[in-house]
Order: sequence, then C-alpha cells, then structure tokens
Amino acid sequence: MNEEASKDDYYEDELQKEIDGWAKQTMAGCHATLSNVMFDAVFICISTRQLALLIHLKNSFSKIFQAIHVDPKGISWYTNYRAEAVEKEEIENDLTQRLKYWIRKHQTTLRLLNDLQSLYSFPLFLHFCYVGMVLATGAAAVLKGTLTSMEYYFIGMHLLGLSFTLFVICRIGDYIKIQTDEITEGLYGQNYFLLSKKQHALIKNLLTAINQPFVLRVAQAFPLSTETFKSVMTTTYSFFAMFTQMQHKN
Repeated sequence: MNEEASKDDYYEDELQKEIDGWAKQTMAGCHATLSNVMFDAVFICISTRQLALLIHLKNSFSKIFQAIHVDPKGISWYTNYRAEAVEKEEIENDLTQRLKYWIRKHQTTLRLLNDLQSLYSFPLFLHFCYVGMVLATGAAAVLKGTLTSMEYYFIGMHLLGLSFTLFVICRIGDYIKIQTDEITEGLYGQNYFLLSKKQHALIKNLLTAINQPFVLRVAQAFPLSTETFKSVMTTTYSFFAMFTQMQHKN
C-alpha cells in the first residue's frame, strides 16, 4: 500500500514538474513574441510616418513653382495659387513664404529622422542579434526532427514571420534613403530660373543642406537596408550550420 502511494506521489510530482515546465516555456515564448512584435510595430509606425512626411514634402515641392509659367515663345507670366493671372510682384511674397515654410517642414522632418536614429540605432542592433539567434536555433530544432507536426507548423510560421518583419524594417531604411535623395525632384522642369535673388538664395541653401541622402544606421555602423538584411541572414545561416554540426557530434 505504501509502495503504491509512493508511486502515485512520484507520478504526481513528475506531472507537476512537466506542467510547470510547459507553463514556463509558454510564458517565455509569449513574452518573447509579444516584445518582438511590439518592437517591430512601434518602429515601423514611427519610421513609416517619417516616410510619409518625406513623400508629402517631395510632392508639395513642385507645387510651389506652379505660379511661374513660360509659353513656347519664351514669354513669362504668373498666376497666384488660385490659378488667376497676376503680376510678378503680387506673388513674390507668397512664393517666398511658401519656400520658407517648406524648408522649415523639411528641417523638422530631418530632425525627427535624427531622433529616430538616436532612439533606435543600438536597439536595432540588439534586435538583429536576437532575431538571428532565434532563426538559427529554431531552424536547427526543426532540422533535428523530434517535434510534432503542430510544433513544426508553429515554429515554421514564427520563423517566417520574424524573417518577413526584419525584411520590412530593412526595406523601410531603403525607402527613406530614396525619398531623401529624390526630395528635390520637384525642381525638374520648373521655371525656377525666374525666381528673385532672395528666392534663389533659399533654393541654393536648401540644395546645399540636402546634397546627401539620409541613411538610418544600425549601431552607428551598418546602414538599414536590404544589403544589411542579406548580411544578417548570411550570418544566421553560419550559426545554423554550426548548431547542426554540434548536434551531429552529440
């Protein structure tokens, strides 16, 4: 009787240990997944907002010069921003104010991009390291072949999700660089040569200030781009190969 009772106690203890283990693994997995999702979501929201501001600035830049016209005979004429024909002096002040307003908004956007760089530069490096290790160890666990079909499904979807969000983050860096590089395309085909000396000085200062595209950097060293994504995946594969070799030796 005592022997049977001790066996029951033993099985209950083992069952409780197994339940505790599953609970800890579940809590750890949920915490890691949620923290990763929240990090990705917050960064993507902030960075895409800056990207939208850059696109808006790019599209609105050319509209500033729509008040200046030159007909095929080379005769210049002017309209206000309600498309009404006016003399040059009547729109001079309005055009200058619009240029100054655009420059202020552009400087604000660059300041926000610098703030984003300062805030996420090192955390992005840690995030890349975390995602790389999860991908390497997760792929090694899948290759080991000791999981159930449901576990294969969940781990596979989790790894694909991590890879996709990492690619999206890096691709946003590409788009920010492209938009800051193309932000003054609104000058193409415009008659800005008819601007006054004061307005020409504003344009010159603007072009001097943005002669290089803005590049978000990870840990102040690596550009946030698809090339960095490829490098992270290559490094991840190296760790994956190392883990699989260790498994075969064991």
